[in-house]
Amino acid sequence: MSLNPRILVGLCRTVIGSLAFLGPFLLAARAEEPGLPWKPSTPHRFVWVQGGHRVGETQMTLEPAVENGKPIPGYIVTSSRKYDKEGISQRAKGTTLLRPDLTPVRFEESLEFSGLTGARANQRTELTFASGKVKVLFVQNEKEQPPRELEVPEGALLIASQAVEHWALFTSRFPGSPEKHEVRLFYPDFAEVLRVTFLRAGSEKLRIG
Repeated sequence: MSLNPRILVGLCRTVIGSLAFLGPFLLAARAEEPGLPWKPSTPHRFVWVQGGHRVGETQMTLEPAVENGKPIPGYIVTSSRKYDKEGISQRAKGTTLLRPDLTPVRFEESLEFSGLTGARANQRTELTFASGKVKVLFVQNEKEQPPRELEVPEGALLIASQAVEHWALFTSRFPGSPEKHEVRLFYPDFAEVLRVTFLRAGSEKLRIG
C-alpha cells in the first residue's frame, strides 16, 4: 500500500481547521529570536483539535542553523507528530532547514501510517531547494519514486502535509494590522506552488474535551 496524497490532504484539513487554536500564541509578544515568537532550543507543543476533541499533537523545536558543524544564517526546525482518530493513526518526524526569511533550504520527513483495516504504510520525503528549483524525492514503502525537479518562485515558503510547524513559523511573520495577506506556498504532495490568501475573520472560542 502506498500513501495516498488525497488521504494526507484530508488529514491536513484537520490541522488547517484547528489553526485558530494557534492564534493567541502567534500574536504573542516577540521573544528572544528577532521576528519570531519562539524561544530557541525549547520544545513547543501544538494540540490538534477536531469536533472539540484532542486527536493529536505536534512538537517543534527551533535552533540556530548549523552546517558541517559551523553556524550559518537561518534556522533548523525539528518536529514530531502523532495523530489518532477512528482507527487511523500516524507518527512522523521531520527536520526543516530555513533561511532567515523562512524560505526553505532542505526538508526531510519520515512518516508511518496505519488504517482501519490494519493496512500499514510508510513514506520518506526529501526536498532540496537551490537556484530557484526544488528536487523532490519520495520513498514509499521502501520503494524510491522517480525524483522530480521543479521550479519554485523566489520567496515561496514551504507547507508540507500536516506540518503545523511550517504554518506556525510563517504566519508568525505576518503583519499584525492588515486585513489581507497573500503568500506562495510550495506543497510537495501535489508538487505545486499554491497562492494562498489569508483574511482577517475575527476571533473564535474553542472547546476542548
